[in-house]
Amino acid sequence: MMQLQDRKWYLILAMALVLTSVGFRTWAEEKQPSEAKVAEVNGAVITQKDFENEMRRVERMFSKRGKPLSDSQVSEVKKEVLESLINRELLYQESAKENVDIAQATVDERLSKLKKRFADEAEFQRALSQMNLSEMSLKAQLKREMAIQQLIDEKIAGKVSVSDEESKTYY
Repeated sequence: MMQLQDRKWYLILAMALVLTSVGFRTWAEEKQPSEAKVAEVNGAVITQKDFENEMRRVERMFSKRGKPLSDSQVSEVKKEVLESLINRELLYQESAKENVDIAQATVDERLSKLKKRFADEAEFQRALSQMNLSEMSLKAQLKREMAIQQLIDEKIAGKVSVSDEESKTYY
């Protein structure tokens, strides 16, 4: 009889642990932006988290200008944000194909300049937290953006020329 009661307690305890861990995992998943795929570009995945982070950045930009996005604008902006993420991924892939290499020292220098815009390290860390970034992920993002910019400067901007006549016609 005592063994049966002990066994029941063990089963109840085990069930409680399982339910608690499932509940905690569900709660944790709700708190973190989804890693679900919103797009795939030549095998590279653009996640829901990437998309949400970029949407927050765009919404902050509009708010700072005193023009928060209206409900009617959100749908169009979402399309533009996704298109922008896809285009950036394509440009980054092209930069890798063209062997564009950004030295880590250059990335560190850019990060240092960025940090100087903040009053102190704590303010910088708060800003990272608000953007859902770590310093390491920011460095990776900076390196990608710098590679894209170098590709544009070397392969695209250098080949574009506008004559005075074309300029006058346009304006």
